[in-house]
Amino acid sequence: MKKQFIFILLLILPVFFTNCEDEENEKYFPPEKISELSLNNIESFWENDTINNISDYVTENFNADSCHLVSLRYSSKAQKVIAVSVFKSRESAINAMEERRRNVACLFENGTSDEIEGTWWFANCLPPGVFVNKLNTIIEVSYYNKEIEEVKNIVYPTANEIAERVDELSIVTK
Repeated sequence: MKKQFIFILLLILPVFFTNCEDEENEKYFPPEKISELSLNNIESFWENDTINNISDYVTENFNADSCHLVSLRYSSKAQKVIAVSVFKSRESAINAMEERRRNVACLFENGTSDEIEGTWWFANCLPPGVFVNKLNTIIEVSYYNKEIEEVKNIVYPTANEIAERVDELSIVTK
């Protein structure tokens, strides 16, 4: 009886420690490929602008998350921002974004249109922008000092382009 209990416990116990483990996704974006996204090479977004800051910092909420692996953030003189954060799994990326939504003063709303594929949110505050989940990443594209309606024709296609790049650079895990 004791051996059966230990056997069952050994089968069940790993379930409680898998919240940051890689999911059994077909695709996974490797964090070491983040620079290959070439975030500085999106002509339609950076047109008539100059990138003036590149950093690995995105937000305290993501950096404090134990499932966060790496982030890369580009910002410009015209106050445009592109950031990508990589997590251990799709689930942990979405959880981190939901935690961010709960902990900031900005109102993040669920994206409901098909202008951006998959799970996404938009912020109609400072800065207005979109946040897209693609596999195990969160993609942020924003433009300070504008209203969301003014910039969605810039930020939506840029977010879609980065999501495509994430998908192309991802690896099959099964």
